[in-house]
Amino acid sequence: MTEKTSAENVSRASQAEEKIAIPYDDHATNLDNYIDKEAERRLVRKLDLWLLPILTLAYLACFIDRASIGNARVLGLAKDLGLVGYQVSSLIALTDSSSILP
Repeated sequence: MTEKTSAENVSRASQAEEKIAIPYDDHATNLDNYIDKEAERRLVRKLDLWLLPILTLAYLACFIDRASIGNARVLGLAKDLGLVGYQVSSLIALTDSSSILP
């Protein structure tokens, strides 16, 4: 009885799928027909000019932070602040992760 019911459900589902008409566009075989190359080039250029200076400054700030903490550690940061063990590494991780957030 369950085999007959499941077979009926499958046949009903296939009939329902046959009734749905899916439009097909012969010209839509690839995305080149939909993407304006000149508009894409202008958009990429605009994004590059907007994002690259910001990302460059963020990278520079991260580099300066790492170098400063390294120099301070060599000059006695851990001794002056009373840091022991992994506390200096935790401080470095904290400053690196804070540069990612904004």
